[in-house]
Amino acid sequence: EYNSCSSADGTKIHYLVALPNCKPTMCIVVGYGAYNIASPISTRRWKPYLDSGCMIVFTFVRGGGDGDLKFWYSSRTVNKVRSCEDFEACIYDVQKRYSIIPNQTCIYGRSAGGYLVGMAVSRNPSGKLFKMVYAEVPYVDVLRTTTNPHLPLTVLEYDEFGNPADGIYEFRTILDLSPVNIKESPDIFVLIRTSENDSQVYPYESYKWLEALRKDKNDKTKLLYNTPKKGHFVNSSENFSEDFFLLKSFRDEQKG
Repeated sequence: EYNSCSSADGTKIHYLVALPNCKPTMCIVVGYGAYNIASPISTRRWKPYLDSGCMIVFTFVRGGGDGDLKFWYSSRTVNKVRSCEDFEACIYDVQKRYSIIPNQTCIYGRSAGGYLVGMAVSRNPSGKLFKMVYAEVPYVDVLRTTTNPHLPLTVLEYDEFGNPADGIYEFRTILDLSPVNIKESPDIFVLIRTSENDSQVYPYESYKWLEALRKDKNDKTKLLYNTPKKGHFVNSSENFSEDFFLLKSFRDEQKG
């Protein structure tokens, strides 16, 4: 099903819903929104979730390649927050349209999509919009990366995420949006998957975000899995059954 909703500034945003063969008992909202790259809408990796009664929502937020150049340009550098506003609007609309509650809602982002879901967590730490986050190799330590031009991708990232050296406004905006700059431990279950040989989003970013998210070292609602001997890109045959059962068990715990 193809639907649309209005973002915070009135811009119309679209999303695509893959429904299970029953009344949905859970919702995973997928987002990316960067580099003018079109959002992938394959349901292949999500089949176990669909089979278990979960609906999958593919959002087409600004910053991605799902529209014209204006659609991309309108959510770059200091305006990156618009991607998150679009994402939030889609979540609200899905919940209202399909009678899904926050405890049944999980958000998912990979790589630059991790920046999107990380922003969403920082802006919605109470769990009143979504109760679960699933992030893969997430780009979350944005300020540290953009202030280090010696990292392999930093200079290439300035046009997309901004350059804090351009001025205090740019520095402050990137700091405020950076997921690791979260002000409080969110009341949200977080599952992070990273890879030890990732040369694009270094694994320390995931570890740093995890520490920022946790109330203390005994916080079992914030989990990280480090895939050994893997890089940034995941082989399509890799088994994500652990992630499926972790999310499903948490969902069942919330229902109980």
